[in-house]
Parts: sequence; structure tokens; C-alpha cells
Amino acid sequence: MGDRVLIAGLGKSGVGAMRLALSQDIKVFACEKKRASEWEKCGETIPPQVKVEFESNGFELLDEVTDVIVSPGISYKSDFVKRAINKKKNVMSEIEFASRYTTVPIIAVTGTNGKTTVTKLINEILRKDGKESIEAGNIGTSLSEVVSQNFKGDYIVCEISSFQLELISNLKPHISLLLNITPDHLDRYDSLDEYADTKMRIFENLSDEDFGIINADDSLIMTKLSKLRGQTFFFSRTQSKIKGAYVDSGEIVFRDLKFAENIMPIERIKMKGCHNLENALSAVSVSMIVDVKKEVVAEVLEKFLPPSHRMEEVANINNVLFINDSKATNIDALKRALEGIEEKVILIAGGRDKNGDFASITDEVKSSVRLIIAIGEAAGKIEKAFSDIVEVFRAKTLEEAVNKAYRIARPGEVVLLSPGCASFDMFDSYEHRGDEFKRCVRKLYEN
Repeated sequence: MGDRVLIAGLGKSGVGAMRLALSQDIKVFACEKKRASEWEKCGETIPPQVKVEFESNGFELLDEVTDVIVSPGISYKSDFVKRAINKKKNVMSEIEFASRYTTVPIIAVTGTNGKTTVTKLINEILRKDGKESIEAGNIGTSLSEVVSQNFKGDYIVCEISSFQLELISNLKPHISLLLNITPDHLDRYDSLDEYADTKMRIFENLSDEDFGIINADDSLIMTKLSKLRGQTFFFSRTQSKIKGAYVDSGEIVFRDLKFAENIMPIERIKMKGCHNLENALSAVSVSMIVDVKKEVVAEVLEKFLPPSHRMEEVANINNVLFINDSKATNIDALKRALEGIEEKVILIAGGRDKNGDFASITDEVKSSVRLIIAIGEAAGKIEKAFSDIVEVFRAKTLEEAVNKAYRIARPGEVVLLSPGCASFDMFDSYEHRGDEFKRCVRKLYEN
């Protein structure tokens, strides 16, 4: 690292990078597209020694610095990044920057779906086993923030998005876990293959002492095995006798080169659905590699539930179950939600489209959905994709959608918010969208 760094974007990762850089006596410059008054609403403060430009694309600060740390929201194809590279600046992601200042082993978790659930699950298992670990990354607290606090525990369990992998060069987790790759962010990447190759970068710096863990049931990942580095383990809910975690006769089994060990019956796992079985298997692989006692793994899996907004049961009103799956921000997450419900579904879907292919889930909609209520910018696309299969209504607001769904739903059916789209056309985040859904459902309950 040089001694003068520009931080582009002052979100959580940017603020964390600022604090870490200052702790290393690096002179910090920063740029942020928001107005100062708007940014200050987040409650953060900027130390006086940091030179910051608001309402700025950062171009004017590039000549002041040797290194540039880029927010995940800024694409590696952006004019800003291209100009920084042309000016011979050392351009990197916040994850890359932070990883250079810690010796704590990193367990890195990436994938299209399930990252947050698995990151939290692994961290809980490690802590239950008496290991000192902490969550970081895309989950909420940036890796830079954790490193700047001088965390010296056993492991950092770090959720990493494809955006954060775009500008790495030396990131070297001790364990790299890739859960799945399905179409997502195709508004940012030119193809699924480009998106997949970005995800695969999580393995590129592993050595023989490190571990790569992948989903053996994911056909796209399996075509890219040549990109794996380190000792490779797998997890699978459909294949047995693999090196890693799998299901055999209703039991989770972990197999190493030397032994195979039964961990627990799958029926005792608290999380429901095929996707959560995959999440559990991935966590088992990590846990056994770092020598967690199998009894501890089983104990946590018997109690652990995914975080909010992931197939979250909100209320049962007059025998109609309302489920909040606002975190389903892509088509595959919506598909997995439908696969996990046996009852007929009134589906609320839509939002800001990420160039997803709704037609790819035609079979699941035919099988599970009785009626769709479409919201947001993608409402027309959803109506076009499914109106020949099921009845599709449109709603201008989420509250209108919830009220309409309740009026239409029959006893024994499920009203499912699983948008298959980003939230930013109508809401600040998927959490905001999920909270609004829960508010609307509670209003029904109170009435």
C-alpha cells in the first residue's frame, strides 16, 4: 500500500475502510455521490484529517493518491475505475484492502443465494464450540471495520458478494465456500458466465494449506473446477460418497479421505426447504474441516433459523399463512421459495428487474401458484410471463397487494412475498420491503 488512498463511496464498507486506513497512518481522501446533508443522515462522522468531496465522482482526486478503494456499488467497468487504472493507480475492493491488515484466518462465503444464512450459521457453530469468531463483510459490518478494531480471534466468517470480488488481487481466505451460482445481477454483468467467473475468483489465491468448498449439485460450478485452488471439498443433497458433506439414508454424513462420520438425521434440522438443507450441508463441511465437535454442529442445526426476510412466517390469519421472503431478490430465490411450499400460493412478486428470466420458473408457477399480484417496475414483465398460466393482478403499493391477497386467499393457502427482484424502485432495501410487508399483515390482524 502507498500512503495516500482515495475511498470511493462512503457506505458501510467505505467508512470501515476509512477507519482502517487512518489506523494505519495512511492519508485518506474520499468521494461520495450523495449530498453532505443526505449522507449525514446515516449518523457517521468524518474525521477532520480526511479530505472528502461530496456530490463527486472522484475524478478530481485521483491525482492526489497512490491507491483507490472502490465501493461495491461501483462496477469494475465504470469510467471511474477505468480512469484510475489508466492513471496507474492501485485499484482494489474494500475486502481486498482489509484482508491485507489481518492475520486471522478468514472463512469466506459467497454464492447467489444463502450467503447471510450460512455466514451466521457457521459463526454460531464456531462460537458454540468455544472458538472466538466474528461475522463480517456483506452481512452488515465491513471486514475493514472488524480489522480496524484489532480483532484477534480464531476466525472471521466473511460474507462476500460478486461485487466485492471484482477488484481483488491477493485476497486469500483459509476456507472459501461457494454455495451456488444462478442468474443474478445481469444488469451489471454481460452474461451469466461473466458473473460466474467473478464468483470463482474467491478461489484464485488459495494455497495447498487452504480449502475450497463447492456445491456438487450446481452444474455451472462443476464446469469450472479447473479454477479451483487449495484442497477441494464438496457438499450435496443428491449425491453420496463424495469428499465432504452429503445425505445418506436420511442422515447427514461427512467424509474425508480417511473416514466417514454420521452427523445427524436431516429431520432434526430446524430450517426447512431443500435450499436450507444445502445451507446446512455447506456449514457442516466448514465445521468438520476446522474440527468442530459433531455434537455441537447437530445442537446448533436443531435450533437455528435463518435471519429475517428469508421464508419468515409472519402470521396465520383465518388459516391463511403469510410468509415474508423479501430477500428473494432474484429468480432462483423465488424458485426455491415455491419449491419449499406444499400449499397453494398467492404470490406477490415484482420490483426492480435485474434482467431475470421469469419464464425459467414456469413449471414451478404452474405447480404451486394459484394467483399472482405483481408490483413495482417489473409488474408488466411478470404479467407477460405468467398471464397465460395463472391470473395476474397488478397493485400500485405493497399494502394494496397484501389486502388484495387476503381477500382472494382461501383457507389453507399461503400468501407469499417473494419478489424475484431488487427492492430499490419502491423501497430503500429488501429489509425495508419486508418490514413494510409485515406491517401490512399486522394491520390485517389488528383489524
